[in-house]
Amino acid sequence: MLQNGALNCFRRNLSTCEVDHVTMPAAQKNLSVFYFRAIRGLKTTVPQRRVRLGPVSFANGPAAVMSMQAACAQAGVESSQINYINAHGTGTLLNDAAESAAINRWAGDSVGKIPVSSTKAGIGHLLGAAGAVEAAICLMALRGQWLPPMSTTQTPDPVCQFPLVQKPTAATLEYILSNSFGFGGANATLVFKKTS
Repeated sequence: MLQNGALNCFRRNLSTCEVDHVTMPAAQKNLSVFYFRAIRGLKTTVPQRRVRLGPVSFANGPAAVMSMQAACAQAGVESSQINYINAHGTGTLLNDAAESAAINRWAGDSVGKIPVSSTKAGIGHLLGAAGAVEAAICLMALRGQWLPPMSTTQTPDPVCQFPLVQKPTAATLEYILSNSFGFGGANATLVFKKTS
């Protein structure tokens, strides 16, 4: 399902809030810091290298791997420190297989320990607003210490070497990674960090 959507996020510097005499509940003062990296030039819609999975051949996502690597490098974290991944997860066979293969490659030996889900299944694809809404969901999960589920997956694809979150689950989260891979190579990965 394709939909239009929008999200407005506002972030205030805590020192500005104090100067402006804005009062905030203590829980809201623990704002999350995020790191962003966009990779252009490698198109997600143009296969870079193909992988065969049974009868299906799909791109193995080198641009997605590069986006996740660059975001983590900029954030100063390793894949083993990521506690949850919000996948781009379009719900299409080839794109989801490519992203899954990319997550497998990027996470390496840690892949089996990082829970993954895609929130698009519950809200639809909001086109240009999808990444922003997914970022807000990640911030809510980080603040509330829970994992957002995939609402429609019944049988995980064998290419998924990571645990898929299929119901809301309490979790200890310090770092969350969120992927947004758009048409024409507009690839972005965000790393969110819980602050104390």
